[in-house]
Amino acid sequence: PGAATLLAAVSALVLGLNREAHYGLDRATAGLFLLFAALLALFIFLERRAAEPLLDLGLFKERAFAAGVLTLALVSLSQTSTFFLLPFYLQGLMGLTPTEVGVTLIFYSVVIVFLAPVGGSLSDRFGPRLLCIAGCLGTFVGVALMARLGLDSSRLGVIVPLMIMGLGWSLFASPNLSALFGSVTPDRFGAVGGMTVTTANIANAVGVSLASMLFARWLEWGGAPAAADYHEWSRAPAAYLSAFRHSWLIITGFALVALSIAAARKKPARAKAGVPEKKGD
Repeated sequence: PGAATLLAAVSALVLGLNREAHYGLDRATAGLFLLFAALLALFIFLERRAAEPLLDLGLFKERAFAAGVLTLALVSLSQTSTFFLLPFYLQGLMGLTPTEVGVTLIFYSVVIVFLAPVGGSLSDRFGPRLLCIAGCLGTFVGVALMARLGLDSSRLGVIVPLMIMGLGWSLFASPNLSALFGSVTPDRFGAVGGMTVTTANIANAVGVSLASMLFARWLEWGGAPAAADYHEWSRAPAAYLSAFRHSWLIITGFALVALSIAAARKKPARAKAGVPEKKGD
Protein backbone atom coordinates (compact mmCIF):
# COMPACT_ATOMS: atom_id res chain seq x y z
CA PRO A 1 0.00 0.00 0.00
CA GLY A 2 2.83 2.41 0.80
CA ALA A 3 4.58 1.80 -2.51
CA ALA A 4 1.38 2.19 -4.51
CA THR A 5 0.40 5.37 -2.68
CA LEU A 6 3.86 6.93 -3.07
CA LEU A 7 3.91 6.10 -6.78
CA ALA A 8 0.48 7.66 -7.25
CA ALA A 9 1.44 10.76 -5.24
CA VAL A 10 4.64 11.42 -7.21
CA SER A 11 2.83 10.73 -10.49
CA ALA A 12 0.14 13.26 -9.59
CA LEU A 13 2.77 15.88 -8.77
CA VAL A 14 4.78 15.33 -11.95
CA LEU A 15 1.65 15.28 -14.13
CA GLY A 16 0.43 18.44 -12.40
CA LEU A 17 3.69 20.27 -13.11
CA ASN A 18 3.70 19.09 -16.73
CA ARG A 19 0.08 20.12 -17.25
CA GLU A 20 0.72 23.50 -15.66
CA ALA A 21 3.51 24.07 -18.19
CA HIS A 22 1.07 23.51 -21.09
CA TYR A 23 -2.29 24.79 -19.81
CA GLY A 24 -1.58 26.89 -16.75
CA LEU A 25 -3.28 26.48 -13.41
CA ASP A 26 -6.69 25.31 -14.65
CA ARG A 27 -9.11 23.07 -12.77
CA ALA A 28 -7.50 19.85 -13.92
CA THR A 29 -4.04 21.07 -12.89
CA ALA A 30 -5.28 22.23 -9.51
CA GLY A 31 -7.03 18.88 -9.11
CA LEU A 32 -3.76 17.02 -9.70
CA PHE A 33 -1.98 19.13 -7.08
CA LEU A 34 -4.80 18.52 -4.59
CA LEU A 35 -4.67 14.81 -5.39
CA PHE A 36 -0.94 14.84 -4.70
CA ALA A 37 -1.50 16.48 -1.31
CA ALA A 38 -4.21 13.98 -0.40
CA LEU A 39 -2.12 10.98 -1.49
CA LEU A 40 0.90 12.28 0.39
CA ALA A 41 -1.18 12.59 3.55
CA LEU A 42 -2.51 9.06 2.99
CA PHE A 43 1.03 7.77 2.45
CA ILE A 44 2.19 9.27 5.75
CA PHE A 45 -0.87 7.82 7.49
CA LEU A 46 -0.18 4.33 6.12
CA GLU A 47 3.56 4.40 6.78
CA ARG A 48 3.18 5.46 10.41
CA ARG A 49 0.93 2.48 11.07
CA ALA A 50 2.69 -0.18 9.01
CA ALA A 51 4.64 -2.89 10.83
CA GLU A 52 7.29 -2.81 8.09
CA PRO A 53 6.93 0.56 6.33
CA LEU A 54 8.30 1.28 2.88
CA LEU A 55 10.04 4.37 4.29
CA ASP A 56 10.76 4.64 7.99
CA LEU A 57 9.37 8.11 8.73
CA GLY A 58 10.59 7.80 12.31
CA LEU A 59 14.06 8.58 10.98
CA PHE A 60 13.00 12.18 10.53
CA LYS A 61 12.83 12.62 14.30
CA GLU A 62 16.61 12.93 14.11
CA ARG A 63 17.23 16.51 12.94
CA ALA A 64 20.60 15.68 11.37
CA PHE A 65 18.95 12.98 9.25
CA ALA A 66 16.07 15.24 8.21
CA ALA A 67 18.53 17.97 7.22
CA GLY A 68 20.59 15.51 5.19
CA VAL A 69 17.60 14.17 3.26
CA LEU A 70 16.26 17.67 2.58
CA THR A 71 19.60 18.97 1.30
CA LEU A 72 19.93 15.87 -0.89
CA ALA A 73 16.50 16.54 -2.39
CA LEU A 74 17.22 20.22 -3.03
CA VAL A 75 20.69 19.68 -4.49
CA SER A 76 19.42 16.88 -6.75
CA LEU A 77 16.46 19.00 -7.87
CA SER A 78 18.68 22.03 -8.56
CA GLN A 79 21.22 20.10 -10.60
CA THR A 80 18.65 18.07 -12.56
CA SER A 81 16.60 21.18 -13.39
CA THR A 82 19.71 22.93 -14.64
CA PHE A 83 20.77 19.99 -16.80
CA PHE A 84 17.31 19.68 -18.31
CA LEU A 85 17.38 23.29 -19.55
CA LEU A 86 21.02 23.51 -20.58
CA PRO A 87 20.91 21.46 -23.84
CA PHE A 88 18.05 23.65 -25.10
CA TYR A 89 20.13 26.76 -24.40
CA LEU A 90 23.21 25.28 -26.06
CA GLN A 91 21.36 24.24 -29.22
CA GLY A 92 18.67 26.90 -29.44
CA LEU A 93 20.65 30.03 -28.55
CA MET A 94 24.31 29.08 -28.98
CA GLY A 95 23.68 27.03 -32.11
CA LEU A 96 25.73 24.01 -31.05
CA THR A 97 25.29 20.62 -32.66
CA PRO A 98 24.16 17.65 -30.53
CA THR A 99 27.74 16.35 -30.56
CA GLU A 100 29.09 19.70 -29.36
CA VAL A 101 26.44 19.76 -26.63
CA GLY A 102 27.56 16.31 -25.44
CA VAL A 103 31.23 17.31 -25.42
CA THR A 104 30.34 20.42 -23.41
CA LEU A 105 28.25 18.58 -20.83
CA ILE A 106 30.83 15.85 -20.27
CA PHE A 107 33.06 18.24 -18.32
CA TYR A 108 30.63 17.91 -15.40
CA SER A 109 31.09 14.14 -15.31
CA VAL A 110 34.87 14.39 -15.73
CA VAL A 111 35.11 16.49 -12.57
CA ILE A 112 33.02 13.98 -10.62
CA VAL A 113 35.06 11.00 -11.84
CA PHE A 114 38.29 12.51 -10.56
CA LEU A 115 37.12 14.43 -7.50
CA ALA A 116 34.33 12.32 -5.99
CA PRO A 117 36.87 9.98 -4.32
CA VAL A 118 38.64 13.05 -2.97
CA GLY A 119 35.38 14.27 -1.42
CA GLY A 120 34.93 10.95 0.35
CA SER A 121 38.52 11.01 1.61
CA LEU A 122 38.20 14.56 2.92
CA SER A 123 34.96 13.60 4.65
CA ASP A 124 36.76 10.79 6.48
CA ARG A 125 39.42 13.23 7.59
CA PHE A 126 37.49 16.38 8.47
CA GLY A 127 33.92 15.17 8.92
CA PRO A 128 30.95 15.64 6.58
CA ARG A 129 29.53 19.00 7.69
CA LEU A 130 32.09 21.32 6.08
CA LEU A 131 32.16 19.21 2.92
CA CYS A 132 28.36 19.32 2.64
CA ILE A 133 28.42 23.10 2.98
CA ALA A 134 31.11 23.37 0.30
CA GLY A 135 29.17 21.02 -1.98
CA CYS A 136 25.94 23.00 -1.64
CA LEU A 137 27.91 26.20 -2.24
CA GLY A 138 29.31 24.72 -5.47
CA THR A 139 25.81 23.90 -6.68
CA PHE A 140 24.56 27.37 -5.77
CA VAL A 141 27.45 29.17 -7.50
CA GLY A 142 27.23 26.95 -10.60
CA VAL A 143 23.49 27.52 -11.12
CA ALA A 144 23.86 31.24 -10.34
CA LEU A 145 26.49 31.53 -13.08
CA MET A 146 24.12 29.77 -15.48
CA ALA A 147 21.58 32.49 -14.76
CA ARG A 148 24.11 35.06 -16.04
CA LEU A 149 24.61 33.44 -19.45
CA GLY A 150 23.90 35.66 -22.43
CA LEU A 151 23.38 35.44 -26.18
CA ASP A 152 27.11 35.98 -26.76
CA SER A 153 28.41 33.64 -24.05
CA SER A 154 31.19 31.25 -25.03
CA ARG A 155 31.34 27.51 -24.45
CA LEU A 156 33.92 28.20 -21.75
CA GLY A 157 31.32 30.35 -20.02
CA VAL A 158 29.14 27.23 -19.81
CA ILE A 159 31.89 24.74 -19.02
CA VAL A 160 33.14 26.65 -15.97
CA PRO A 161 29.74 26.64 -14.17
CA LEU A 162 29.35 22.96 -15.12
CA MET A 163 32.69 22.11 -13.55
CA ILE A 164 31.78 24.08 -10.42
CA MET A 165 28.54 22.11 -10.18
CA GLY A 166 30.49 18.88 -10.65
CA LEU A 167 32.85 19.95 -7.88
CA GLY A 168 29.83 20.70 -5.71
CA TRP A 169 28.35 17.25 -6.23
CA SER A 170 31.75 15.60 -5.64
CA LEU A 171 32.10 17.36 -2.30
CA PHE A 172 28.48 16.82 -1.29
CA ALA A 173 27.41 13.29 -2.23
CA SER A 174 29.68 11.03 -0.15
CA PRO A 175 29.92 13.32 2.92
CA ASN A 176 26.15 13.75 3.03
CA LEU A 177 25.63 10.00 2.81
CA SER A 178 28.18 9.56 5.60
CA ALA A 179 26.32 12.09 7.74
CA LEU A 180 23.02 10.30 7.13
CA PHE A 181 24.45 6.95 8.21
CA GLY A 182 26.13 8.63 11.16
CA SER A 183 22.80 9.97 12.42
CA VAL A 184 21.25 6.51 12.99
CA THR A 185 22.13 3.24 14.64
CA PRO A 186 23.52 0.39 12.47
CA ASP A 187 20.26 -1.58 12.52
CA ARG A 188 18.64 1.20 10.44
CA PHE A 189 21.32 1.48 7.75
CA GLY A 190 19.13 -0.36 5.23
CA ALA A 191 16.27 2.07 5.78
CA VAL A 192 18.65 5.00 5.29
CA GLY A 193 19.93 3.55 2.03
CA GLY A 194 16.42 3.13 0.69
CA MET A 195 15.45 6.63 1.79
CA THR A 196 18.38 8.28 0.01
CA VAL A 197 17.76 6.49 -3.28
CA THR A 198 14.03 7.26 -3.14
CA THR A 199 14.68 10.91 -2.30
CA ALA A 200 17.16 11.41 -5.12
CA ASN A 201 14.94 9.72 -7.73
CA ILE A 202 11.85 11.69 -6.75
CA ALA A 203 13.85 14.94 -6.74
CA ASN A 204 15.20 14.18 -10.22
CA ALA A 205 11.73 13.49 -11.60
CA VAL A 206 10.28 16.62 -10.03
CA GLY A 207 13.28 18.67 -11.16
CA VAL A 208 12.66 17.91 -14.84
CA SER A 209 8.97 18.78 -14.57
CA LEU A 210 9.68 21.91 -12.54
CA ALA A 211 12.24 23.18 -15.06
CA SER A 212 9.82 22.54 -17.92
CA MET A 213 7.06 24.41 -16.11
CA LEU A 214 9.26 27.40 -15.25
CA PHE A 215 10.62 27.73 -18.77
CA ALA A 216 7.15 27.47 -20.35
CA ARG A 217 5.71 30.06 -17.97
CA TRP A 218 8.49 32.59 -18.60
CA LEU A 219 8.16 32.07 -22.36
CA GLU A 220 4.44 32.72 -22.12
CA TRP A 221 4.97 35.89 -20.11
CA GLY A 222 7.60 36.98 -22.65
CA GLY A 223 5.24 36.39 -25.57
CA ALA A 224 7.40 33.74 -27.24
CA PRO A 225 6.18 30.30 -28.39
CA ALA A 226 7.84 27.14 -27.13
CA ALA A 227 8.72 26.17 -30.70
CA ALA A 228 10.32 22.77 -31.20
CA ASP A 229 12.30 24.06 -34.20
CA TYR A 230 15.36 25.92 -32.91
CA HIS A 231 15.41 28.04 -36.07
CA GLU A 232 12.27 29.74 -34.77
CA TRP A 233 14.14 30.90 -31.68
CA SER A 234 16.20 33.37 -33.71
CA ARG A 235 13.07 35.48 -34.20
CA ALA A 236 12.90 36.33 -30.49
CA PRO A 237 16.21 35.30 -28.88
CA ALA A 238 15.87 37.82 -26.05
CA ALA A 239 12.60 36.25 -24.89
CA TYR A 240 14.11 32.77 -24.81
CA LEU A 241 17.21 34.01 -23.01
CA SER A 242 15.02 35.75 -20.43
CA ALA A 243 13.10 32.51 -19.88
CA PHE A 244 16.35 30.61 -19.29
CA ARG A 245 17.74 33.25 -16.95
CA HIS A 246 14.61 33.59 -14.84
CA SER A 247 14.18 29.82 -14.63
CA TRP A 248 17.77 29.36 -13.46
CA LEU A 249 17.37 32.24 -11.04
CA ILE A 250 14.45 30.47 -9.36
CA ILE A 251 16.39 27.19 -9.33
CA THR A 252 19.24 29.08 -7.66
CA GLY A 253 16.80 29.78 -4.83
CA PHE A 254 16.41 26.06 -4.18
CA ALA A 255 20.21 25.68 -4.10
CA LEU A 256 20.41 28.59 -1.66
CA VAL A 257 17.92 26.90 0.67
CA ALA A 258 20.03 23.73 0.52
CA LEU A 259 23.13 25.76 1.40
CA SER A 260 21.32 27.38 4.33
CA ILE A 261 20.18 24.03 5.70
CA ALA A 262 23.68 22.56 5.34
CA ALA A 263 25.20 25.54 7.16
CA ALA A 264 22.68 25.23 10.00
CA ARG A 265 23.10 21.46 10.32
CA LYS A 266 24.54 20.23 13.59
CA LYS A 267 26.39 16.99 14.21
CA PRO A 268 24.18 13.92 14.72
CA ALA A 269 22.95 13.16 18.20
CA ARG A 270 23.94 9.51 17.64
CA ALA A 271 27.12 8.23 16.07
CA LYS A 272 27.69 4.80 14.59
CA ALA A 273 28.22 2.20 17.22
CA GLY A 274 31.90 1.52 17.75
CA VAL A 275 33.05 4.34 15.44
CA PRO A 276 34.55 7.43 17.08
CA GLU A 277 33.36 10.86 15.98
CA LYS A 278 35.71 12.59 13.54
CA LYS A 279 37.31 15.90 14.16
CA GLY A 280 35.21 18.64 12.62
CA ASP A 281 32.11 16.47 12.30
